[in-house]
Amino acid sequence: MRRRPFTPSIPTVQSIRRTRARLNRRRRRLYEVLRAMHHGAALRLHDDGWALSTGMLVDADIANVVIAGPRIAPVDYALFAETPAQTWR
Repeated sequence: MRRRPFTPSIPTVQSIRRTRARLNRRRRRLYEVLRAMHHGAALRLHDDGWALSTGMLVDADIANVVIAGPRIAPVDYALFAETPAQTWR
């Protein structure tokens, strides 16, 4: 049985940088999707996941954060009746 490598309980500078870089990438992607929706793109659920009407694919975790926003409203019809397209209002 292999032992797990020792991980310190106090975050190191490298671990903090990695975490911040990951969160910054996610935040940039979120704002990119919101900016596109502000300019008229709709967020739709397709067979292979979420995508904007411009063709840009959106990760499921980003789509969930976008849908939860107060400025995003369900409109029109989508692939499934329970998941209408989402747009900026």
